[in-house]
Amino acid sequence: MKVGIVQFLPERGRVEENRERAGEFLDECSARGAELVVLPELFDTGYFWGEELQELIKQNSLETTAWLKEQATGHEMTIVAGVGEPAAGEFYDSAILARPSRKLEIYRKTHLFKDEVKYFQAGDRLLTAELEGAKLKLGMLICVEVGFPELARALALEGAALVAIPMAFGAARGPTIYETATRARALENNVFLITANQIGRSDGFDFYGHSRVVSPVGEVLLDLGTEEGCGVVELDLGLVKRCRRGEVDEAYPYLEERRPELYSRLVDQT
Repeated sequence: MKVGIVQFLPERGRVEENRERAGEFLDECSARGAELVVLPELFDTGYFWGEELQELIKQNSLETTAWLKEQATGHEMTIVAGVGEPAAGEFYDSAILARPSRKLEIYRKTHLFKDEVKYFQAGDRLLTAELEGAKLKLGMLICVEVGFPELARALALEGAALVAIPMAFGAARGPTIYETATRARALENNVFLITANQIGRSDGFDFYGHSRVVSPVGEVLLDLGTEEGCGVVELDLGLVKRCRRGEVDEAYPYLEERRPELYSRLVDQT
C-alpha cells in the first residue's frame, strides 16, 4: 500500500486558497500512486486561536467536507484531513476520513492543547475504520495526542494497523516530544504511524514540520524535514502481523505480552 503525506503552512482565513494548495499536493500524491494521503490539522482555515476561527469554521465547514469527498472520489484514494467542525452549537477540532464513494467518518480531538479549550469542545470517543482493498483498520489521532500512550494503545487493541495523525505541532517540543513519541507509538504498538504537520511560522506559532511515516519497528521511512511539500512511500502491511507475532528481531510483541490485570490504575479516575 502506498501512503502520502502533505506538509505546508495554511494561510490564516484563506480557506479557498488553502484548499487549492492542498489539492495540488493531492494531485501529486495521486500521480505517484498514493492510496491514502494525510493532510495537516486545520488545513483549510489555518491554525490559530481566536473567535474568528469559529466563524471561519461555521462558514466553510460544509464546503470543505464536500471538497474532501470530491477529492477522495476523484482520485480514488482515502484522505485523512484535520478540519474544524461545527455541531449542535459546539465546535470540534476534528479529523475527517474521506473514502471513495463512502460516507464520511469523523474523529473529534479528545485531548485539547492549552487555549484550544476556549474554542473547541473535546471529543468523547476514539475511532477506527476499515480501509477497503488494504483489508486493515485505520485509527486517527490529532497533534498533541501523539504524546498519550494510552490512545495509540487503545487503537491498536481495536485492531488498528495504521494510525494517521493530522498536526499543527510546535517547533519548541519537536526535538523532544515529537521525535520520541512518533517512533515510540509505532514501535510499542507495532503499527505504521503517519503524521502530516504544518511548517513555518504563523500567528505567533512556529511549526515543526517533519511530517513522517514510521514503521512498526520504529524506523522512519519518510520525513519531509522543514520544507513545504509532499511525499509518498510504500508500506509492507504484512510487517504489522510479523512484528506482533515476534517474528522480527528489531521489534518486540508488546501487545501479545501485555498483562492487563496489572494496569487497573490506567482507568481509575480517582
